[in-house]
Amino acid sequence: MSAAAKVSVLLVEDHALVRAGLRQVLERSPLVGTITEADTVHAALAVLAATTVDLVLLDLNLPDADGFDVLRQVQAAGLPTRVLILSIHAEPVWVRRAVQEGAAGY
Repeated sequence: MSAAAKVSVLLVEDHALVRAGLRQVLERSPLVGTITEADTVHAALAVLAATTVDLVLLDLNLPDADGFDVLRQVQAAGLPTRVLILSIHAEPVWVRRAVQEGAAGY
């Protein structure tokens, strides 16, 4: 697979150890190209303002704001970016809200 065909990923997770583990898994995939990391909503929005990514892997519990803020920004900007939610919250209300707000998966 060519570098141009690989998926660029923004990994938004505030726990460094979890972020490192997810990065290791992603780096093993031949489908994943560039991986950018952010540990806050502010940092994630800065990355999204500066570059286009294909996929955001998004934690909902972030120290500076709700991860849904990132999801809303992606939707409002009409970006071609897909957002997948990574969360410890398994309750149907969280899943429904994420999908209703535009997440591609939970």
